[in-house]
Amino acid sequence: MSVVADWPLQKALYDVLKLVQVGGVPVPCYDELPDAHLGADEPPTPMPYTVVGEVFDDATITTTTTTAEVRARITVFSDARGSKEAKEIKAAVAEALHLQPPDLTADGFRCLLGQYLRGPVRKQADPRRGRSIRRCDLEFRYLITALP
Repeated sequence: MSVVADWPLQKALYDVLKLVQVGGVPVPCYDELPDAHLGADEPPTPMPYTVVGEVFDDATITTTTTTAEVRARITVFSDARGSKEAKEIKAAVAEALHLQPPDLTADGFRCLLGQYLRGPVRKQADPRRGRSIRRCDLEFRYLITALP
């Protein structure tokens, strides 16, 4: 049995996030930045979208249990003017994940807690688009234990 729960959690987060909608419109979700591999002459990926970012754990292993505090970062990208769209997506993501621990039993784990921690929205230059975009890094905390 694995003591590392970050990959099962990342898969579960992606499964939830690919269902997120704002105003009845699905918000695409990726597990890496979609433009990272594009050349300078290729058009950028249409926004808005979310990205399942870093997922990292701090495991506590005893002779009887394995428990981990896992942090997950979900990033929202929006090229709409102002912060409204980014904040609406932020709210939808937080609502989908906060206090709704994902089912990890198929991977040998149980998620005891899923908690939204923070999600600042920032303006960021985007040279590929020739203007600013909005980026929001949401951070979540999960408590996960290995099943016996």
